[in-house]
Amino acid sequence: MQKDELFRRMDARLRRLDFAELWPGFRRYPCALYDREGVCLEGENLPPEKDWFANTAVCFRGKWTAIWNVEVDPPGEDMDLFTANLVHEMFHCYQYEMGESRWPDEREMLLYPMEEGNLRARRQELRLLARGAAEEDRAAFEAFREMRRLRKRLWPRAVEMESRAECVEGAAEYVGLKALEALAPAGAAAKITQYAQELAEAEEKLLDPRLTAYVSGCLLLKCAEQYAGEMERSLHMEKPYFDLLPESEETAALLQAREAFLAGRQRRMEEFMASAGEVVPVQAELCGLDPMNSFRQGDWILCGTLALLKKDSGEEIWLREPCLLEMEPGAASRVKGYRLKKTR
Repeated sequence: MQKDELFRRMDARLRRLDFAELWPGFRRYPCALYDREGVCLEGENLPPEKDWFANTAVCFRGKWTAIWNVEVDPPGEDMDLFTANLVHEMFHCYQYEMGESRWPDEREMLLYPMEEGNLRARRQELRLLARGAAEEDRAAFEAFREMRRLRKRLWPRAVEMESRAECVEGAAEYVGLKALEALAPAGAAAKITQYAQELAEAEEKLLDPRLTAYVSGCLLLKCAEQYAGEMERSLHMEKPYFDLLPESEETAALLQAREAFLAGRQRRMEEFMASAGEVVPVQAELCGLDPMNSFRQGDWILCGTLALLKKDSGEEIWLREPCLLEMEPGAASRVKGYRLKKTR
């Protein structure tokens, strides 16, 4: 098929799209189909561009333009999918024009840590994301979020690399998927299934975070659309999309319960201190307590029933009543004093 005829068919589909519905503020950009023989820019045939390669976004004649090499990547029979792929490249035009700052450093990506623990956790994380997207499993998506939070604490550099690539390539793939949903809903559903299978089964993709980001970032945003409600999507944000997800109702309830739990402990601690005598200095090890009735706040342990101390001299001190132990800062077992309730 000639490039001008290919553009005509694609243009008819592009005209059916509401670009602002695909992503707030997004609009249509010029697109060019090219090969060694020449360029078709918005239906206009031009000489070849020797400096163009791959499918991407370039600034041409002062305008950001989506380009596609039809010789290397022919469109095939599915014009809806081909059009969605061009929308992906148009979104890169939008990212450049809007000043997207979360582009991955491709040199850093080559230093991606391949530790076994990171890869095992990442495999489980991506399988959960796949279930969340393909099976509409909200619990799986929430488990994915918890797994990524864990990995972010353990391997922050790896997750930052992945997240940056997701912000750029994953977001563009998501917008392309949204375009495919508008043009051919069945094709979009098949695409989601395909992507979920890739994340769940393809070991090689796991080892290439740049390549995986197209799919993981796309499905992350798709799940966010399904489960997380409104999310900030400005391209001027510094945080990755994962960090912009609002807390789930389950997590919010858990955090609220934690605050109430800690507030209750603090209240008990303050009440005991208000009724306790002076600190009795001691240099000792904490050898025993009632674990079901004891808790620690900072460097104080409130023992609800008893405690056993062993002084450095070897003498044992049994405190067979509620007591408050002052611990050496940060120490688990070194006691430097205790307080008992005042006697009347």
